[in-house]
Amino acid sequence: MSGLPRYAEPVVGFDLDMTLVDTSAAMMVAVRAVNRELGVAVDVDACVRAMGSPQRQQLAGAVPAEKLDAAMSVLARAFLTEGLDLVRPLDGAGDLLAELAAAGGRAVVVTTRRTRSASACLRRCGLLVAYTCGGLSTDGKVAALQGLRAASYVGDHPLDMAAATGAGVAGIGVTTGFHDAAALTAAGAAVVFGGLAEVLRGHQHRTMLA
Repeated sequence: MSGLPRYAEPVVGFDLDMTLVDTSAAMMVAVRAVNRELGVAVDVDACVRAMGSPQRQQLAGAVPAEKLDAAMSVLARAFLTEGLDLVRPLDGAGDLLAELAAAGGRAVVVTTRRTRSASACLRRCGLLVAYTCGGLSTDGKVAALQGLRAASYVGDHPLDMAAATGAGVAGIGVTTGFHDAAALTAAGAAVVFGGLAEVLRGHQHRTMLA
């Protein structure tokens, strides 16, 4: 993957949704807008629980192919307009990012969510990262983590752990999303925590830079 920055400092990659920020309420609003505006019947709860897999794939099961592009546009617009104020930082996110910086590391976001939307979520929550790379499939995350020379990747989804494994970096799972420790471990997590605050309390952020 070309055009990625290279840092002299160690790099830690983070997923966005349900790892750094809680976007579940915002996604509910956005999916409901798709249903309302396009006259379709996407299962809102199922779509929210599937966050972490590509959004187009999430919608494809309930949206006719000829409406899929429009559905993606409505989803993105509604998320940023109606939903953004509902996005919240997850417990410990800001403190962990600050501690990583103080320990000499660079935090980067590597996410399925489009870069514009991901950056808006980070600004809304007051979370500072060195770089945001969005709109990525699992293979895209692998390439980004390798290109950024990440030491580890933190995520809540089995696909995040698969990306870490594919990139040859330590996968650090957090159970703040919709997947438990067993699912994350089975997908390749080297270690699993209850959340970012637990990582911070245990001073595990320093080992993430190794």
